[in-house]
Parts: sequence; structure tokens; C-alpha cells
Amino acid sequence: MGNRRMLFVVCMVMAGTIPSFAFPVNETDTLTTKGKGDERNVMLNASDANKPREIQIGLPSEDINVYENGLPAVYSSTVHKLAAHWRSDNSQTGVSLMDPSESAIATGNIAYAVNSRSNWGQKDFHAVLSYRTNQRGWQNFDLNASGGISNRVLYTASVYQNFDPGNFRLRFTDYADRTQLYQFGLTYLHDKGSVSLRYKHSRSCNPGSYANAAPFIYNGDGSVSELPGFHLGTGSYVPNGGSFPYMDVMTGEMKVWHPGEGDLNFANEISFVGDYAFDNGWNGWLSMKYMDAPRADFVDFGGSTITEVTAEDGYKKPDGTVYEGLKEGRRTWLHVGAVRDMLLTAEMQRSFNGCNNLKIGLNEWFYHLDYHSSSFQWDATVAEYPEKLNETYGYNELSSEFTRGYENKLALYVTDEWQVKSFCGSPSGVLPHERRPDSDGAVLRIPYRGRYPRRAGGEG
Repeated sequence: MGNRRMLFVVCMVMAGTIPSFAFPVNETDTLTTKGKGDERNVMLNASDANKPREIQIGLPSEDINVYENGLPAVYSSTVHKLAAHWRSDNSQTGVSLMDPSESAIATGNIAYAVNSRSNWGQKDFHAVLSYRTNQRGWQNFDLNASGGISNRVLYTASVYQNFDPGNFRLRFTDYADRTQLYQFGLTYLHDKGSVSLRYKHSRSCNPGSYANAAPFIYNGDGSVSELPGFHLGTGSYVPNGGSFPYMDVMTGEMKVWHPGEGDLNFANEISFVGDYAFDNGWNGWLSMKYMDAPRADFVDFGGSTITEVTAEDGYKKPDGTVYEGLKEGRRTWLHVGAVRDMLLTAEMQRSFNGCNNLKIGLNEWFYHLDYHSSSFQWDATVAEYPEKLNETYGYNELSSEFTRGYENKLALYVTDEWQVKSFCGSPSGVLPHERRPDSDGAVLRIPYRGRYPRRAGGEG
């Protein structure tokens, strides 16, 4: 068929080369854990230093599988994006990996899942400040301070600030990602365990979510070439600004959208975590939270066929001049959402004879969504900072949506894990779920299988 040259528009990640990753584990882009006698490596995010990757990890599932203290960091990132409310920052003591079998039983999702654990503090004052930057002007501030108010009361406070201009300048805004996280928590230690309360506020604007596309020439032999005048990786395929009329899908009213609008997310969350050691050998653990996100908005861009147009086709630039050259049909969706959820997970666990580990758990997850999207189409030049040609059209013809309702998940799970080891039944055997006092008499819980959020009263 010869060596044909074809012109494509594809989504490309343009996040920059930054020497850190969303989950900074040994400064690599994989999270390695050991389980069931082997190592599991799951790539997390090598393309963005600030956000978890926005596709599933492991086997397909309904959503991004990132949990915080045993509960979803966001119930569903379809509307309320995970990166708008959660980052792997200094407010956490670390992350662990749940394999598909563990995740399926505990959460109902058949996929690898990441479970992060909050830093609830320790008796001595401890502070961590991380600062990151790159040659393109990105700045990231990540601060956590924690300590003890008394022998039984601990505190933790965190501030996360991200200023990311991206790889290319978006001329209608200063940042491709401007995210803020504020957290404050208190923990009370008692003789049988601990209880913790935390408040979290998140605020994020991310116009870069619709800036990750670029045109290029496919040569037919597996190689690509840059389109004349467009530099892959550093060229912006987003307009400078301007006005884009659209029809509100809820009211039928004509409104105007400007680039840089419609991407605000903010949420408030209150969470409670507690654990308790019963005298009969059972250990109990409870994690619950309420989250309200009254603004969970984002914008999507899409594309269609690229064609060559002439003056006879009647396309004009915003200044009224006739346009000749490459033209692409562009598509835009304006998503507006409000999300509330109340999530609870409780679990009881006991070990028998040192090798039989029985767990009984309950999930009660409630999610409410009020969401709609309006869509429109427009034609644009194929160049860096493209210009709109003529007026918008095709209002709400592209799968616009309206959803208002709730989902409730109630699940009871029971697991009984047997391990054949030489120390089974031996009183000297060290078990991964044992509780034992530290030198000050405070009780420590050693997390098992990543489900417990911390060591109460300790540093881990």
C-alpha cells in the first residue's frame, strides 16, 4: 500500500520530566510489595509527579482503586476526581498494596488496590517539609507536623500546596494544576487501643485535564513526525482564550464558557478511625468518614477529522479574516457535579493457634450524586494555540448527561486464612497481628495485610 502519511490527533501526556513520582517508593515508578511468597510490581505513575495515574491498575474494575485508612479516597472518580482530593503526601506514613483477591473480598473491586495510611502522630514532636521544583517553574510544598498534647492525646496537621504550570504555557491561566490540601487530626490513646478524628479540606483547579492532546503525522511505518509549526510535548493545543457559546442542558438557556472556567473542585471531609483489643483475643477496627464535595467540575476536549479547507468553504477566524489550511472539528463537554458520601468499614479479627487468622468485616458505603454535562462542537485551526473558526454548533448532541441519585453498598465478608508454619501453636511465635505494649505502656497495633491504618501510639 506504500508509505502513506496520515494526520492524527491523539491524547499525549505532557507532564514534564520531574525526578519524583506520585507514590515515592524508593524513587521509582513502581510499588513493590511481598505477598503470598512472591513480589508484586504495579506501575503507578511515571508521567506526573503530583497525581496518581487516572486509569485502573491491575485487572479492570469500575474505578481507580486508592484507599485511605481502608476506605475509598473518593467513592468514584468518574465525576469527583481522585487527584482533586488525594495526593501521596507527608500526611501519610506510607502505602501498601492489596492484591486482587484481597481487594475483591474487602472492597468488592477485582483489581490491585493501593491503601494509604494516615500519620496520626506520636508523643514526640516531629515535622517534615518537602519542597520540589523543576526547570519549568513547578513548585510543590508538602508539610506535616505532629506530636503529643499529653501522654494520651496526639495531634497531626498537614498542608499540601501544588503550583504546576505544566510543560507549556496555558495563556488563559497560570497553572495546569493548582491543588491545595489541608488536614488536622487528633488521636486519643486508651488502654485497649485508640480513637482518631480528622478534618480534611481539598481545593483543586486542573485545566490541564483537557490540555493533554496534540496533532502529529503518522508516517505509516510506525514512526511519527511533527506537524510543521507544532512541537510535540511542549506545544499547546488549547486556545488562548475567547468565548464559546453553549446551551445549558438543564435549562435550555444559552450561556458562554471561557477556557479556564468549569474546572473547580473543593470538598470537606470528616473521618473517624478506631481500634480496640478485646479481652477474649478479638481485635476490632472501625473506619468511617463523611465527605461533601459541592463543586466537582471538570472539562473534556475531544477531536474528530482533520481536513484541508479553502476560502470557498467559508471558515473565518475570530477577527473576521478568511481561513485556509488544516481544520479540525473539536468537541467540548462541560461537566458539573456535586457529590456526597458516607462510608463505614468495620472488621473483627482473631488468630487461633498462631497460624489460623479469622476476619469478619462489614462495609456500608453510601454515595449521592447530582451531575449533568453540556456539550458543544466547534471548528479550529490545527496549530499551537488554535483559533476558533466560525461559531459553536451541535449543542448537547454529544452524549450530554443528567444523573441525580444515590448508590448504597452493603457487604458482609468472612475470611479464614490458614498458614502452615513451624511456629504454629508455639507461644513464642511472632504473629503479624499481635498487640503488645511499648516501653511507655501504650498499646501498639501491628498492621496486618494493610488493613489497619497505623500503630496506635507509635510512629508506624
